[in-house]
Formats: sequence, structure tokens, C-alpha cells
Amino acid sequence: ALSQRSVRRVSCSIALGDQTAVIEARPELESAELTASVEEPVKNEFLEVLMFCVPVFGSMVADPLMGLIDTACVGKVSTLGLAALGPAMNVYLFLANVFGFLGTSTAALIAPNQLHPDDSPQERVAKNAQARGAALAGTSLSVVFGVLLSSILLLRTRAVLGLFGATGEVLAPAAKYTAIRAYGITGMLLSFVFHGASMAQGDPRTPMIAFSLAGLCNLVMDIVTIFKLNMGVAGAALATTGSIYFGLVLMGISLFRRAIRARQRSHSAMISNDVPANENHDLIDHERLSLRSILGHVVSFAKVGSALLLRQVASMLTYSMLTFLAAKSGTLSLATHQVSLQLFWFLTFFSETLSVCGQTLVGSARDMPDRLSRLTAAVLKLAGWVAVVAMGLTFVAHIGTPFLFTSDSLVKAGMMKLTGLAAVAQMLSAYVVSFDGLAIGTGDIGFLPVINAVSLALSAAASFAMGKFTSLGVVGVWVGLLVAYVARFALHLGRIFFIKRKFGQWPINVEQARKRADQRAPAVDLSSLAAA
Repeated sequence: ALSQRSVRRVSCSIALGDQTAVIEARPELESAELTASVEEPVKNEFLEVLMFCVPVFGSMVADPLMGLIDTACVGKVSTLGLAALGPAMNVYLFLANVFGFLGTSTAALIAPNQLHPDDSPQERVAKNAQARGAALAGTSLSVVFGVLLSSILLLRTRAVLGLFGATGEVLAPAAKYTAIRAYGITGMLLSFVFHGASMAQGDPRTPMIAFSLAGLCNLVMDIVTIFKLNMGVAGAALATTGSIYFGLVLMGISLFRRAIRARQRSHSAMISNDVPANENHDLIDHERLSLRSILGHVVSFAKVGSALLLRQVASMLTYSMLTFLAAKSGTLSLATHQVSLQLFWFLTFFSETLSVCGQTLVGSARDMPDRLSRLTAAVLKLAGWVAVVAMGLTFVAHIGTPFLFTSDSLVKAGMMKLTGLAAVAQMLSAYVVSFDGLAIGTGDIGFLPVINAVSLALSAAASFAMGKFTSLGVVGVWVGLLVAYVARFALHLGRIFFIKRKFGQWPINVEQARKRADQRAPAVDLSSLAAA
């Protein structure tokens, strides 16, 4: 309407405190200027998503980067050691993804309790207590799970590795690597909790710095232990374990200082607001966490993380199955699969930042339809760019620079055969992982385990069929990986079309849409049904 010349000048004023903003709509504005003014919020939100993803990527990529460094260093000295890293590292990839819900749950419980300038002293103390309770619950669960998992791996090392396909000559070096890294599981789980706490407080830079320094530490220790001390896979495991605890200490110091400052601000607020002494003591007592409140936070962890846990279990079972099948094809196939899978995992972390963005930025806007739509569009637009970059890097790594990861010419040749499959799967991964994050952010979590379970079944069927009816070896295994991502992509699109048809639009706050649909549903007369 504003673009029509016939519209008259319209002006309105909005009182903003002591100032008044005058907004004028004039027919003299050209359509191009109007289009630019309409598109400006989208550009801003695209930049917002981009700037949020950069430090998130830095913090998330550190752990797979350590695995990539281990793979590159060990591959330079031993093909057998490289093959042994396949099942051994897959054990820890599986555990990292399964128990990643600890960090997600921590972030979800701490984020609503961030302090605001207009909070009263009572609100500040209550929020601090809730945040500390969530952090303590996550820390406690991490220690319990860490000690339990470490004990299992140390006592039943070879049995666990057998489940991941380690047999024959590969088993001994794989067991050595697994046993040493078992001492770092507790640190790995604690780092998830610390990472989630930092993200919830809007601070992705601290984890990025801590993990970057840990990655540098891992590189230096790998060079010393593998090339100077000739420790092989044991040196790689020692370097990774030490680096995990190094990064954990750095993050822990930062979070501890922030917690102390928050508590001091709360007490200062009570003094400056002249809180009576008896109320002051009540507030301080409220800060003390009881066993009952800690158990309440543990229950909250279970509620938030259960669906995400099932999603991750199904996803990691897919990768574990593929590694198992690659191991059945021989040492050469397993070594090729190990290098390509580590590269694939590393590049998928470009996409994982979009998932985090969907869970946080998009999740915070689920009750604001316009901003929700713009943020979703920005995430998917960035996913397209990520898909292109990841595909390009896949071609470069498999065709141009395989010498960085192995000196075995047969492994290099095997990597070149996987190039096309890995590139297409990487492209689909950018969208699939983004759809996962958007589903979590919009409250449609319950469908994610179904998507991953169906993709697991289809991937298993394709991989076993390739192994039985063809002689493709590791190429057949990667056909199964591609099938998994095609299935997840198709199921996500189907889910989006279903939501649009049922609720009239997508994206939408699925939880609220369901409640409104239930309220509009006609009531059923149970007495009439019983009589009938």
C-alpha cells in the first residue's frame, strides 16, 4: 500500500521515555527502498546466526580435531595402528554422542535462570540457586557415569572392542589405546557439562579458547609421544587424555570465577536494597542446595535429555554398525574407513553449529512467529553454504591431500573411491543436522528418535545387502551411510509437510500448536459411549 502514489502522508509518534520517535510513511519512497527496508531484518538475523556459529564451531570442533590429529600422526608410522584406531576411537565417539545429552540438559536448565538488571534480590538468589543446582546435578551425573564407564572399559576392554569389530591383529593395539583413554572418560563428560553451562550463559568464546588450547596441547603431545618416544597408539591415547583434562581445567576456572561474581552481585544487591536481616538470612539459606533439590534437577535432566539420548543412540549405532562391517572386510578396508570416517565426522561439525543455533536462537524465538520464521530461513540459508563448503573440502581431502593422513598407497586409493559417496552424504548432513536443531528448537523433539531409528534400519539393510551380493568392500559400507542420510533428509521433509498441513504453517511452536488443537477438539461424552 505504501508503494502506491495515491496514498497520503501518514505520520505517527511513539513515546519512548523522554523522547518521541516520529515515523512517517511517504508515497515518495520507491519500491526498491521499501523492499530493502523489509529485507533488512532478514539480513540482520542471518548475520546474527553467522556470528553465533563461529565461536560455537570453534568449541565443538576441538574434540574431533583431536581424533583427526591422532589419526594423522599414527597413520604416518603404522597402517596396523591406523586400523586399530577405527574400533577404538569409535568406542569413544559412541560414548561422546550418547552422553552428549548431559551438556544439552545443563544448558536447557541454566538458560532460563540468567540474571537481568531489573531482577530483585530475591529473584537473583533464586536464579543463582537454580543454576548452581543444575550445574551440580550435571557434574554429579558426569562423575557417576564416568567412573562406571571407565571401570567397564578397563575390566572388559577386549570384549567391548569385539562389539565394535576389533579382531585378530588389530585387537592388541586397539585395547592399548582404549585402556589408556578410559581414564579420560570422566573428564570428557564433565567437559560436556561445562560447555553447556557456558553456552547457556551466552559465552561460546570460553569453550572455544579452552578447546583450542587443548587441541594444540594434543598436537604437541602427539609429536612427542608418537614420533620422539615411539609409543604408537599408546602415545596418541595419552596425548588425547591429557588434553581433555587440560581443557577441562581452563573451562572450570572460568565458570568458577563467573559463579563467584554472580554470588557477590546477589549479596551486594541485597545490601544496596536494604533487605532486612531476617530476610537476608532466609535468602542465604535458600542458596544452600538440599539433597531433595539436587534430585529434582536430576529428574529434570532425565526429562529433557531422554528423547535426545534415544536420537543419539540410534545415530551412533549406525556409525558403529558401519565400522563393524568395515572391520569384517579386512585391515585395509578398516584403515580406509577409519580415515574417511574421521574426515566425515570432522566436517559434519560445520553443520552441528547450525543445530546448536536451532536449539538456542531459534528455540528462544519459538513464541515470536515472525522472528522464528526469519531465523529458520537464515539457518537453512547458511546450511546451503555449509553444504557447498563441506562437499568441496571432502573432494580436496580425499583426492588432493590423502597423504596428510596415511602413507599407504592402497589406503589412498580406497579413499579416492569413497569421494563421491562421502561428498553427497556431507551435503545431506548439512541440512539433516540443521533440521534436527530446528525440530528441538520448535519443540518437536519426540519425532527425532523415530527418524534415526528408521534411517538405522534402512542403512543396515543396504549395507548387509551390499556385503552379501556385491564385492564392493568398504565402498558398499559407505553406500549404507549415504542411505542413512537420504532417509533422514526425506523423513524430515515429510515431517515438515505434515506439520504445515496439520497446523497451517512451518516453522511453528509445535507444543503450543498441539495444545491449541487439543482445546479445539470436540469433547467426547464418555457416559454416552459407555451406554452405547
